[in-house]
Amino acid sequence: MKSRWSSKLSRGFFLCSAIAAIIALSNVTLYAQAKAQESKPQAQQSAQIQPGASRPKIGVALEGGGALGLAHIGVLQWFEDHHIPIDYVAGTSMGGLVGGLYATGRTPEELKEIVAAQKWDIIIGGDIPYEDLSYRRKEDLSYIQNSLKLGLKHGLSTPSGLNSGTEISLLIDRETVSYPSLDSFDHLPIPFRCVATDLVSGKEVVFSSGSLQQALRATMSMPGVFSPVRDGDKIYVDPPILQLGFAIDGTESDDVTYTQLARLTFMDVWGYRSEWRTDLQFGNEYGIETELYRPFTTTSKWFFAPRGEATDTSFKVFHRSTPQAIYRFFRDDAGIDVGYGFSRFTEIRAGYEVGYFNPDLRIGAQLFPRNNGRFGDTRLRFLTDHRDDFIAPRRGYSVQATFRWYDTNPGARDAFPVMEAQAEYFEPITKPGSIFVIAQGGTTFGSNNIGVPQFFLGGPSRLSAYGTNELFGNQYYYFRAGYLHDVLTLPPFVGKDVYVIGAYEFGKMYNAPNASKFPNDVAVGFLAETSIGPLFIGGSVGDTGHAKWFFELGHVF
Repeated sequence: MKSRWSSKLSRGFFLCSAIAAIIALSNVTLYAQAKAQESKPQAQQSAQIQPGASRPKIGVALEGGGALGLAHIGVLQWFEDHHIPIDYVAGTSMGGLVGGLYATGRTPEELKEIVAAQKWDIIIGGDIPYEDLSYRRKEDLSYIQNSLKLGLKHGLSTPSGLNSGTEISLLIDRETVSYPSLDSFDHLPIPFRCVATDLVSGKEVVFSSGSLQQALRATMSMPGVFSPVRDGDKIYVDPPILQLGFAIDGTESDDVTYTQLARLTFMDVWGYRSEWRTDLQFGNEYGIETELYRPFTTTSKWFFAPRGEATDTSFKVFHRSTPQAIYRFFRDDAGIDVGYGFSRFTEIRAGYEVGYFNPDLRIGAQLFPRNNGRFGDTRLRFLTDHRDDFIAPRRGYSVQATFRWYDTNPGARDAFPVMEAQAEYFEPITKPGSIFVIAQGGTTFGSNNIGVPQFFLGGPSRLSAYGTNELFGNQYYYFRAGYLHDVLTLPPFVGKDVYVIGAYEFGKMYNAPNASKFPNDVAVGFLAETSIGPLFIGGSVGDTGHAKWFFELGHVF
């Protein structure tokens, strides 16, 4: 990604630098000629400039231009190469950023190094890297894979820009840390001014003093792109945040479903660092799930989390591309967890939940025991996530494991244990390409008469060539190994990258009805990280005549 951006910037840099240098040379030449013409009568009276005479002052104004505005660095280099001093510098937008950094004493060569060191796809895209997110914000991204967030503090408010400006603010703060506040920008090594527009009055504002960081961030606030900077009243992150997303599931190309997703989060509702988070689903799945997360103290890594949910989920079982049964799974439960957050990567929690479960057959054959009633289980869950991205990881690993002890369950004769674990590993082998390995497994440790089967295989990333939930039972293993290659970078605000993915899968569901001896397949697809969420299109061919194509938009499962 970085190489493509660098290539684009380099081409624009040299082209715009050449044009700007020609313009600058023409302007300086015309200025010199005008001054010579003005001084011609004096030159006729005196053959030389009088001692103490001062030279003309030279000011440079740099305009915007987005990423291509970085070509202004070449203009500044041209001035220095030709020994033309710059006494004043002013700018707007990207020209304001370049001019402001130059005014602090940076040389054009140092500015080039700063530019080359940046990940401009992240800065312009505006997203905080996944690996830098806190643990709970990573959970947000796994549930809502779209980027629309709405503030609720003063009524419903949309984002003021496609980019919050976090990354560009960090860049500005880092490079101007020596100038936190100035009585006048004339006190900089080179006197500096930048401009922005007050969206309230519509008037131009010239920044000449105060916080240099705020001035540069303000001049970079392109309407609809980077969120505007506010001054005066202190602005904090809205405590209530509404995230909206959707999932179009084409796991079965002849049976495409749609679900609207929403996550409502209230911050600091029960002390500092507490969160009340509620998830809503409408469409193919209906449900509400809520959790109140509260650390024991403001600095403690220990926390407790009471929670509850009520869901009505469509659950379909296909044999290849033919539906065998359609159920509605009704589930209501409540519970509480106690946990420990080791870091932004790792969490462990244990708790108890009790509820009611009803698998209601709507269409097709009765594949599972028709039992409904109360369930109760003690749960222990561990998760660590060191991947560099959730949707398209290029490097890193993740491990998660869940153990449950059911003291009661509809259809179960006795208490029984359930354990499921998954490990993923991603390793780059070339700049655009990475290999990956995924392993999963689950068991009830020999318990079979326990009601609805605990595990299912079939569908994208779970034996792709097989029908959705085609294989089911109480013990399984699954492996997936493949290669991911970055083939294209989308324009800023359209998306990020497009990848091609190839994988080989195999697995086994023990005692599954009508299962082959060795279920396996080869899958190929394209994954695009778009501004409205991930888009995955692929196809797979497997054993015993299994083959299908599929797609997912807005959420990859």
